[in-house]
Amino acid sequence: MRGIFQEVIQDERLSFTNIALDAGGEKLLEGVTTVTFADEGGGTRMTLTTYAEGAAGIVERMLDGMEAGWSQTLDKLAEHLHGPA
Repeated sequence: MRGIFQEVIQDERLSFTNIALDAGGEKLLEGVTTVTFADEGGGTRMTLTTYAEGAAGIVERMLDGMEAGWSQTLDKLAEHLHGPA
């Protein structure tokens, strides 16, 4: 994986590209992810939006696992911030 931050606005927004590469460095999947943050009831609402497309046969499986992958990542973030559930 590799990517580039396109936008960083403290306490408001992150936007970055994400590129999945095969072992030879060829692009399998390319996308843009945007994360916004908003004050809400003494906490923070985080909204994640991602878009991706690809040209390789494996891409369909990669996209099918994207929601589960992000969910696991966000669960780990919550545990890091607040401790185990």
